Amino acid sequence: MTSMQGLSGAGRSPGVIALDIVDNLIPYIPKEEEKVAAETAKILGRLGEGGIAPLPVPVGATCTRTAVLEGHTVSVTVVTSRPCDPSAAADALRGFRPDYAGLDLPS
Repeated sequence: MTSMQGLSGAGRSPGVIALDIVDNLIPYIPKEEEKVAAETAKILGRLGEGGIAPLPVPVGATCTRTAVLEGHTVSVTVVTSRPCDPSAAADALRGFRPDYAGLDLPS
């Protein structure tokens, strides 16, 4: 996956403090790739009595900072072990609801 993350994720606010990224891209965010891999495993994991058991899934991530004030854009490639119809994959993603959705957990 490749993420293009907004300035708000860096704790920056619009204005003079953010001018260093105008017409630019920061190609590396320290420790962000590792964080994304761990978060993905948690999101796809299972909720049990002891907490969330992460799904052992390989994640390759590239994380960049871009000149947008808020929000992130993510491009994801999924490799399946069996042939998968693109519309079935889209339906599975749209219908994904983790066990812990709605438990008012921190984001």
